Formats: sequence, structure tokens, C-alpha cells
Amino acid sequence: MHQVTIEDSRRHALPADAPESWQESFFLGWYDPATRSGGHHHISIKPKQDHAHVWSWLVVGGVLVGRAQQHRLPVPDGDYGDLDVGTLRVRVAESLRDIGFEARFGDDRLMLDYRSLCPPHEVTLDTGGLTVGKRHYESMGIVTGTAIVNGETVALSGGAWHDHSWGPRQFYPHRAGRWVFAVFGDDLAISVFTYMTPQGPKQFGWVFDDGVVRTVTRADFVAVVADDGLSPVSCEVRLWVEGFRGYHLQGHVDTSILTGDDEWYSKDGLAAFTCGGRLGAGIIEVNEQKSLNPAQRRELEI
Repeated sequence: MHQVTIEDSRRHALPADAPESWQESFFLGWYDPATRSGGHHHISIKPKQDHAHVWSWLVVGGVLVGRAQQHRLPVPDGDYGDLDVGTLRVRVAESLRDIGFEARFGDDRLMLDYRSLCPPHEVTLDTGGLTVGKRHYESMGIVTGTAIVNGETVALSGGAWHDHSWGPRQFYPHRAGRWVFAVFGDDLAISVFTYMTPQGPKQFGWVFDDGVVRTVTRADFVAVVADDGLSPVSCEVRLWVEGFRGYHLQGHVDTSILTGDDEWYSKDGLAAFTCGGRLGAGIIEVNEQKSLNPAQRRELEI
């Protein structure tokens, strides 16, 4: 991990030798278990292909009330200090820890203020031969705000995760994977990934605990998926971080929503978590293997 600077938060110039897959993305995911409300909001800017896209959805009271699937949008001129793309508006403060966010779904609106628990940290996603994003930083924190749905205002407060990535990206680069983030208040948050890569399984992530960030050194992840082979139901994660400290994380999905398009898709589970007797909130994302990986092909000699 490396400390993220204000320059990292800016829009990045397209390198002269950039491949077609070069992109820059912004993501905010969140869940408020008290109101069973949450959302997934993703912007991808592809200057080489001269377009941007938005995936965005909102759940209130456990029900999907709005979705935006916007493709071939004009590449925006603005920076992340105040950026409008399709139905989303993002305002990243100079501190890097505060984000103002708005989303529109017809006449319904979502307005959130995000505050990260600690400064964002860079994490390498290109592991085991994958091309997911040359640079990537992320943070976890708390959102507060309101949703206005059918003229009714719902007050919101929940756990949240934000990331910003740029560089070449191959969608569906890993054959299988799991990702969980869980926020337990202002002093504890966990983010952990497992990827099945061409070089075998890889685990990575980080934990913020009582003011200290520690990297994940091992994660054993068991996920339960519904009969459709896509919808996450629950998970159990035993993970270790540097300094011989371990965590036992359990999550149960309240609502799951399909996200993506024909290049990449998954079902994000809005989940309540427990860890050491504490309650938290976040997202469980499970990608099941859809074809043989190289090791399995060698085993079958095909």
C-alpha cells in the first residue's frame, strides 16, 4: 500500500500508448441495514473509445426503486472535484476523505455525504497475471443523507466503500472471486478480496482497526450462493493481517441486485455482518467460476 495524494484523485491524462481497454472509474457502494436501503454507483470513463458509462441502482426498504444503465455517454470535461456523468454527480473534497454524491432515478433522488474512516490507500488489483487496473485506491467509511422516493423522504446512515481506478482493464479477468466490505462504526472496517487467477488463488485487502491500517496476509472465504448460481446468500471469512491479528467475519444478505452488462456482471448482496459480537453493514459480491481455469485444463489434459 502507498499513501494516496491529491494528484491521484484527479482525472488522469490518456497515455500516448494506451490500449483500447484504458479506463478510469469511480465507485461508491453502501448499505444502511436499519432502513434496508443501499446502492451501487459506478462511473467508467473510456477516453480511447470516446465514451463513458454509468451503472447505478438504489434499494429502499429492501426493494429496488431505481436503476440507471447508461452507455455511450459523452466523455465529461470536469474533474472529480465536481463531476457530472449521466444521472450521477460527484464532488470529491481536497481532503480526499469527504465526497458529496447525488443520483437521480426519474423523479426519485439520492443525496449522500461520505466520510472515510482513514485516508484512502492504494491497493494492487493486478495480481496473478490479471489486468484489472494499473492504479487503484480505496477507502471505507460512513454515509449519511436522504433518499426521496415517491415524494417520501427517508433518512439514511450506513457503511460505505469508495474506489477510484485508472489504467488498462480487462473485464472478467478472473475465473472466480469473492469480495466483501464491512463497516462496524468509526473504528473498525474490513475489505477482503479473493481472486482465482492464472497463477492460482490470490487473497488481498486491508483492515482499519482502532486507527491503524493493516494489510491482509491470508483469507479463508466460504460463500453460500442461491440456486440461480449468482445470488449471494451468506459468507464466512477467517482472515489474518500483518502483526498476527485475526478476524472472524460473518455476513447475511438482506437483498441482492444484479449489476453490470454483457462485459461484466455480478450480484451485489446488501448484507449485515457480525465480527467479535459487533454488528456492521456492507456488501458481499460473489463471482462463481464459469469455465475451467488453466490448472484444471492441465489436469484434464485439454
